[in-house]
Amino acid sequence: MSKKWRLTDRTRTLLTLELAIVLPAAALMAFSAWNLKNIQRDKAIEAAIQRDFSYVLKIAEKESWEKANDLVTPVRKEFPNLDDGPKTKAILEHILLQHPEYSYAAFYDKKSNQLISRMQPSHDQDAVYCGHTQEDINNLASWIPLESPGMVKHLRHMEEKGEQPVAFYGGWEMRDNQNSYWHIAYFIPPDVPKDRVVVGVVGFDEEYLRKNFLPAVMKDVLTGKSSVLRAIFLTALASLFLVAVIAGAAGLPSLGQWSVTGRNYWLAAALAGFVVGLGTLFRPEAPLLLATAFLVLGVVLLRRGEFKRLLLTVALMGFAAALPLVPWTIRNARTLHEFQPLTPRDATLPGELDPKGFMAWERTWLYRVRDCYLVSWKLNGEEIHLSDIPDAAFDTPEERDRVAAVLDAYNEDLTLTAEEDAVFAQIARERTVRHPLRTYLTIPLRRAVRIWFTPRIELVPVSGNVFPLWYMHQEDAVDQRVTIFLFFLNVFYITLALWGALRLRCSPSARSVLVLLFLYVLVRTAFLTTLETPEPRYVLVCFPALIAFAAQVFLPRPPAAT
Repeated sequence: MSKKWRLTDRTRTLLTLELAIVLPAAALMAFSAWNLKNIQRDKAIEAAIQRDFSYVLKIAEKESWEKANDLVTPVRKEFPNLDDGPKTKAILEHILLQHPEYSYAAFYDKKSNQLISRMQPSHDQDAVYCGHTQEDINNLASWIPLESPGMVKHLRHMEEKGEQPVAFYGGWEMRDNQNSYWHIAYFIPPDVPKDRVVVGVVGFDEEYLRKNFLPAVMKDVLTGKSSVLRAIFLTALASLFLVAVIAGAAGLPSLGQWSVTGRNYWLAAALAGFVVGLGTLFRPEAPLLLATAFLVLGVVLLRRGEFKRLLLTVALMGFAAALPLVPWTIRNARTLHEFQPLTPRDATLPGELDPKGFMAWERTWLYRVRDCYLVSWKLNGEEIHLSDIPDAAFDTPEERDRVAAVLDAYNEDLTLTAEEDAVFAQIARERTVRHPLRTYLTIPLRRAVRIWFTPRIELVPVSGNVFPLWYMHQEDAVDQRVTIFLFFLNVFYITLALWGALRLRCSPSARSVLVLLFLYVLVRTAFLTTLETPEPRYVLVCFPALIAFAAQVFLPRPPAAT
């Protein structure tokens, strides 16, 4: 007859810690799933998501232009040309009646400096709509005379490369005390000579973006059709839960009751490895937790003299972790004709340049999220200006001149070439040779501090600007206060977690899990400092562990002998 298994004080303490990790992660997932379904009701979050409209269209532009063609190609074919003269306005009105997704259409001829526009006729009786649309048209009229030559040059270059000569542009603005996002498509109308600067423009209707386009994108997220937004909403949520489960399973084999009963030990080891494999399908860096578990188990088992068990444990956990990756590996071998069990770190489209040199150069100076917006995320999409790059990115005036020359060439067609990337790689090597500690220690430490203590405001309608203190207080006091509050709230969470970890170390039954989670946070942070952009959202996966540690502050201190 098998011996009945009973909870000991040691096992009870361990399971309590596991619940403290898993339950907050499960609650975060449940809340986020509910919020995802109701997210259209929140104007601030809705405006933030609309920023991804440009990115979705850019992905479509690079891959097949299917989405862009569906939206703009019919309009481009129907657009008036130079010979239509007085009929231009009537043609624009007819186009808008056939395409209610646009709020206005405009035809600009640089030679005559004439902008002919028409707003959506179906909203002629809506005074508020007409007022907003007229503001958009007036804004267009203020900048298109200066920008149109560059726009046409860019479109002609796209046409020469065999791409559809259609481009998209958008921006933020405050309207009726709410965040609003405007977006336009521009193109060269039919039958325009190459020596003429003529641009056709259509403005997307804000209600169309909110009621039609965004729900379609969200549906794609939930059905797996849109990898762009699915990665933002779903992989992070799943990672929160999976890391919590992995941490629990990985800590069990080295503790108390589980080291004595063989069946439970091997079951926990297999479960930990298998969940790591599942997590790897969502986030390719999930094996970092498995490697951390190997270190902790190695120390625990070697101190007990169980070297054979350590080898078998590593083999079992590794095998279990590989099982969920087998279908993915087979799929890649058949489709891509290469062995690829993990998602590549720098995913690119066929024929697209992987800017390794540019990213290596950034790793010698970039540590602020602000610089990502000004430099990193503009690559191959927008102009990068030398004035937006901090002085710390240049060691000498000669180096600044070399970067300026490369950026001037890049800004001509907004595409980084292999030759330009090689120049950045050479500059990165030279900077690393001059100051190796800066590249391998100082910048990673600065990145670590930034990703842990920068307020996470991506989906909050605040700018995050605090300094200069008095100036920002005068400009937007609420924005400044919210940012400062979120910063100190972040400090509060981390302080509580460290305090709770110090209290928990007095409990021998939970010490191994404490070490496991603490090492994982350190290893993951070190890994994140090597990425091309130091984004604070990447450490959210560590917050279930922080919440579990922080909870220990409010619990009675366990007796040292327990």
